[in-house]
Amino acid sequence: MLCGYFALLVALGGHAEWHRLGVPAVPGGFFDLRSVTSGWDCARHQWGEWPVNPCDPGGRPENYPRVWMAASILGLGQDDTYLIGFPIVVTFFLAAILALPRQAPVADAVIYGLALCSPAVMFGVERGNVDIALFSMVAAAGLVMRRARYGPPTASGLILVAAILKLFPIAAVGMLARLPRRVAVTCVVVVIGIFAVYAAATFRDIQTIERVLPQGDEYAFGLHIFGGWLGRLVAAGRMWDAALVALAIGAAFALRRTLRSQLSTGSQRELDLFWAGAGIFVATFVLGRTSDYRLVFLLLTIPQLARWASARQALPIATLVGVLLALWLPSPWSNVPILNDLIRRWDDLTLAGGSPLPIAAPAQVVAFIGLTCLLAATLPRRELARSPAPTSRDLANRRGGHASSAA
Repeated sequence: MLCGYFALLVALGGHAEWHRLGVPAVPGGFFDLRSVTSGWDCARHQWGEWPVNPCDPGGRPENYPRVWMAASILGLGQDDTYLIGFPIVVTFFLAAILALPRQAPVADAVIYGLALCSPAVMFGVERGNVDIALFSMVAAAGLVMRRARYGPPTASGLILVAAILKLFPIAAVGMLARLPRRVAVTCVVVVIGIFAVYAAATFRDIQTIERVLPQGDEYAFGLHIFGGWLGRLVAAGRMWDAALVALAIGAAFALRRTLRSQLSTGSQRELDLFWAGAGIFVATFVLGRTSDYRLVFLLLTIPQLARWASARQALPIATLVGVLLALWLPSPWSNVPILNDLIRRWDDLTLAGGSPLPIAAPAQVVAFIGLTCLLAATLPRRELARSPAPTSRDLANRRGGHASSAA
């Protein structure tokens, strides 16, 4: 499917025509990666102090942690963007393909291929966004976590490095909690402990990144996009964000026991990757607003969701549909007559306070609530072994023993 996708792209006219497949291409290629490579040029020549980046072709400030600039000592710069970008893309596709189980049915593979070729995923590929490199690290962590003696520390190291590079991958730490109890406690405590020290030491940088990040709803997803629309429609305030979180938590608690008894988890690897992808999506969604690049981590949830959906479970089916629509609908689709007309009608119907509700937002909410419920239902059980309750015969024997002792 990937080969067919890129063959179609070439037949349409190549990179300049990528918008016909729903991907808003920018001339030059790997536009987001150029923010990093141009920053190395500026840092090496001391032409600007982080986060200012006068070398960026788009005039953008750096919105990555300062640790990225340490690579400037390697002598790399904007002229090396393609040299760096192509290996990142190839590694991403390799990691994404390996995340699909070898024994997956053809139907599951087709669903996964549709997600992999979606505009949201290819958007990150076209821009060379570093989130696809972080995806490779998180996916590799899930693939090696249970394979060998050094699997857990290797997986922990990968997640920690990814979190230091871009902060949000720390939400994948829940995957480590699925290891055997002692190993899980050690890995989770070490990763969270080191990350907490790093976050505290760079807290001012984190505040700066939050300040310079784009805050618009275009090419973004998150809780506040839907909550903000409800505020414009009914009454302004963050209460709608809180209401959506409360709805997800309430549904998770209400459905947890029922889902736990109905869901068959299959292989541990699929559930491990599900926890990583769902954890990152849920955490970033709750932040309020974040870039569509992060939707790429939904790929990790699809093999497990497809397995559950094949058993005709209602919630996994609805969640899988929400995930696929969340990956396919962020594009404006202005070049496709039917979809363009549908989106325009949706915009007219949902117009509130001068702005419509993005057509992908309801699907993102469905994915958020569904994944929250499924995470709660698959929480690792850490129950201590209990001795069985004494039977009536045991009680009678005990009374007889006490009577003999007294005699």
